[in-house]
Amino acid sequence: MTAVPKTRSGVGHSTVQPRTRHRKPVSPKTVDSKGRLALGKEFANQLVIVRELEDGDLQIVRAKAIPEREQWLYKNPKALKALLDGLEDARNGRFVEGPDMDAMDQLVKEMGI
Repeated sequence: MTAVPKTRSGVGHSTVQPRTRHRKPVSPKTVDSKGRLALGKEFANQLVIVRELEDGDLQIVRAKAIPEREQWLYKNPKALKALLDGLEDARNGRFVEGPDMDAMDQLVKEMGI
C-alpha cells in the first residue's frame, strides 16, 4: 500500500487555518507528550494524511489506501476508463456474447492438440 508521509510531531497548540468550505468551527487541540493528536469521533478508524506546510502549519486530509499492485490502474487513464465503462456496462446488463465453444473444440481437433 502507499505509505502515508511522516511529519515531525511537537508538543503544544497549533492554530488551524480553516478553508472556506469548513463546516464546523475550528477548535484548538493539544498534542500530547508522545506527539499524538485526538481528532474526534468523526475521524475514528479513518486513514488521514498529515502534511507539514512550509509555514509549520499542519494540514490533515482524509485518504484512502490503494494497494501497490493496483496503483498502475490509477496512473493509466485509458485503462481506468475502460474498467469503469465495463463496470457500468455490467451494471446495466450489457454483455458481449461469449466465445463459440463448439468452434473452439473443432479447431483443437483440427490442430491435433
